Amino acid sequence: MKSKTFYIIAVFGVLCTSCTTEDFVSKTESRSSLQKQIESIRAYETFYEHCTPVRSGETVFPPFYGGAYLNDAGSLIINLTDDSEVNRSAIISLLETDNVIFKKCDFSHDELSSIRAIIDEYLIKYSGTDALKNISSSYLDECNNRVVVQLLSCTDTDVQTFEGNVCKSAAITFEQVKPNIEQTNKIALSTRNKSRVIGDNSSTSLSAGGEIWNDADTMLLASVGYRATDTNGYSGFVSSGHIFKQLGGRANIRSTFSINTVGTCTQRQTNENIDAAFCRLLSGVAISNTLTYNSTTYTYTTTTPVSILTGTRVFMYGAKTLDATGAESAGQILSTNCSFVFGGTQTYTGMVMASYPARIEGDEGGLVVARVGLTRNMQIYGIHIGAPMSGISSNGIVLTSYFVPASIINNTFGLTIY
Repeated sequence: MKSKTFYIIAVFGVLCTSCTTEDFVSKTESRSSLQKQIESIRAYETFYEHCTPVRSGETVFPPFYGGAYLNDAGSLIINLTDDSEVNRSAIISLLETDNVIFKKCDFSHDELSSIRAIIDEYLIKYSGTDALKNISSSYLDECNNRVVVQLLSCTDTDVQTFEGNVCKSAAITFEQVKPNIEQTNKIALSTRNKSRVIGDNSSTSLSAGGEIWNDADTMLLASVGYRATDTNGYSGFVSSGHIFKQLGGRANIRSTFSINTVGTCTQRQTNENIDAAFCRLLSGVAISNTLTYNSTTYTYTTTTPVSILTGTRVFMYGAKTLDATGAESAGQILSTNCSFVFGGTQTYTGMVMASYPARIEGDEGGLVVARVGLTRNMQIYGIHIGAPMSGISSNGIVLTSYFVPASIINNTFGLTIY
C-alpha cells in the first residue's frame, strides 16, 4: 500500500499533561467526584448536541477544538489548539456552562480523527493478513492529544515500516505492547460464579451479567448483556457475537442437573465495528432490567449516552469477573475511538477502551454501565467484547478491555431497550 504522509497545520504549544492509562487504574470513587462527573458529562452532551445539528446529523466541531476528557476529580477538560479568550467563550456558549478547564494542545480533534481514519482503512483492508502481524491496536488519546499506535515490536525499523505503509505524522506516538496484567496477589478473579450471582439463571428468569451458554454441542460461556425488543416487537437480550456463532443457535442456561434453552440467536455480526448478537427469548422466559450485586439492586435505564467521554467511570458485569475484595469490576474509559487486531486476525474499529478488569472466557457480552446521578440507576454504555491477545496472561486476567457501544448495536440490529 502506498505510504500516506499526513501533514499537520496547527499552532504548537505546551503538550497537555494529564491522564495516562495508569492514572485510570484502581481509583477510589468518591461522592464528590461522581457528582462532578455527572455534571461534566451533561455539559459535554450539551456541547456535542450543539455540534450535531438535527437536520444534517453530522457532528462538526470548532476547528480549534482538540478533544475533551474527564480528569480524576470528574472535571471536564477541553483542549484548544488556540487557547484564546474568544475561543474559550465560543466553547462555553456551546457547553452552556463555564464549569470547564481549558488546556493548550497541538492538534485539533478533526486532525487526529483523520489520522485514525487512515489507520482504520489500512487495518480493515488488510484484516487477516500478515500485513497486520506486528500491529496490536491504535487509539485516540484525547488526554495527551495524540494518536497512539501499539506495535508488538517497536524498533526504529518497525516504526519506519508502519510510517511507510500506513501513515506518518508528528501526532502519532508509538508504543511497544506491554502486558496489561495485574499481579494475582493484588487482584484475583474468581471462577466460582455461584459465590456472586448477578443474574440467577437457574430458572427461567434472566438478568444482566448472568451466565449464558451457546449451542449444547460446543457450550461456550458468555454473559447476558441488556434486554431489548427487535423491530418485530420480540423480547430478547444482547450478548457476544463471537460466542453465538450462527443464526438459529440456541442460548442456554445450566443448572446442577440440566441444560435448558431460553432463547434463539436471530441476529449477529462480528465485523469491523461490531461484535454482538441478539437472542430472542422463548415463550415463558422473562428478563429483568435490574442486576443485583452484594445485596444491592441496580436498575439500568432505557437510554444510552449522547456521546461517550474519555475518563468516565464505568462498571462491567460479567459472568466470571469478581475481584478478591468483592468489589465491582470498575474502571475508566481510556479512549472512545479505538481499533485493534483481535487474535491476530480479526480487525475491530470504533471500539471503546476502558480499564475495568475482565476474564477472557465468560465475560464476553457482559453489561457495561455508568452511574446516573447519586442513585441506583445505571445507564447502558455497551457490552464487553474482550481484550487484545497480546495483553492476556496465562491466568486470563486483563486490565485493559474493550466494549462495543450500545448505540451501534441498537442501530445495527434495530433494537429498542426497555
